Parts: sequence; C-alpha cells; structure tokens
Amino acid sequence: NLIVIGKRAFSNTWLSKFFFPFSIRKIGEECFSNCIYLNDLWIPPYVSIGENAFAGCRNLMHIQIEETIPDEIIKSWGLNENCVIERYDKNEN
Repeated sequence: NLIVIGKRAFSNTWLSKFFFPFSIRKIGEECFSNCIYLNDLWIPPYVSIGENAFAGCRNLMHIQIEETIPDEIIKSWGLNENCVIERYDKNEN
C-alpha cells in the first residue's frame, strides 16, 4: 500500500532494479539520484515524479512511462541523454 516515496529515499544506493507497486502515486525529488547501477524501470500510470528523481543514474538506459506525460515534465527528471523512453497506453494490458 505504498503511496509516496519521499525525497532522496534511495539516493546514492546500489539499487539495480526497483519494482513500483501499482499503489504508488508520488516519487519525491532526487528519489533515485546517483543510483549508478539502476538500469531499467517501468513506472505505473498516474505517478507524479519529482525533479531530478533520476539525476546521476548513468546506467539507466530504459524507462517505460505512461504515454500522456509531457516531454517538459520528463526533462525535469534528470534522465541521462542515452536513456530510451518507451511510452505505453495506460488503458492497455
């Protein structure tokens, strides 16, 4: 029943994978910043993501997000320039 992951909650940790529960609604600022081993993420729909949530995650190469999230918002997350963003339709299985 996790709803919020707070600011810098996993910052500077050795996480390589993280599975978000469907209950999650907010990922705080810099939450995963400098998790240099984090490499692939799927983020459930309806999640608000704070600024620089993924800054310094140099091995984060793939992220799946809901298709309606504007590019301006995605830019605020601090994703590295090599990260591939795959969008999905929240209404499809």
